[in-house]
Amino acid sequence: MKRTLSFACFAIASLMMGSATFAAPSMVGDYVDLYHFPQYTGVENYSTTVEVVDPGVEYITDLSLYTLDLSETTIQLTSLSDWYSPYFNTGNDPSKLIIRDIDIPGYSDLSIGSIAVDFSRDITPEDDAPMDWPEFSADNISFSGHEVTISYGGYSFPEDSYVTIDLTFVPEPGTVTLLLAGCLGAAGFWRYRRS
Repeated sequence: MKRTLSFACFAIASLMMGSATFAAPSMVGDYVDLYHFPQYTGVENYSTTVEVVDPGVEYITDLSLYTLDLSETTIQLTSLSDWYSPYFNTGNDPSKLIIRDIDIPGYSDLSIGSIAVDFSRDITPEDDAPMDWPEFSADNISFSGHEVTISYGGYSFPEDSYVTIDLTFVPEPGTVTLLLAGCLGAAGFWRYRRS
């Protein structure tokens, strides 16, 4: 019986972890917060809160430099015209866009577990960036459980260039841990009762 209970616990945990991939989670209907961090000031600024709708573009910059389109599990930045983000020798981090409070409506136990990044190869360091400024790459994108950051400072973006980020959502680590702890506790209780 103990083996059966332990197997059932691990099967349930495996199904939970797999369900995040196969249940087609969707950000549609979620509200996310957009923040900008300009290198010049080094002070993060709240920009706006947008609702994820699909189809439809959620955000366009004031100067119509780029759009930010969020869909079920994808974030895409698309340049509307040629633009660049100046490099400032301030000692602050490069300018970046931070997308916060990313959730799957109805699934509070899911968070971002991994990302896949694709981008235009014609995004290049801008003219005033340091000589050793790195090429734009997937390293310019970072994430945590409910947040994605695009570091664009020091780069030139031609019209129609893009950065696409595909998100994979997984159960929060605490959710699986609690489930396993409960199952293992039940297995221990059953063993105690049998002895």
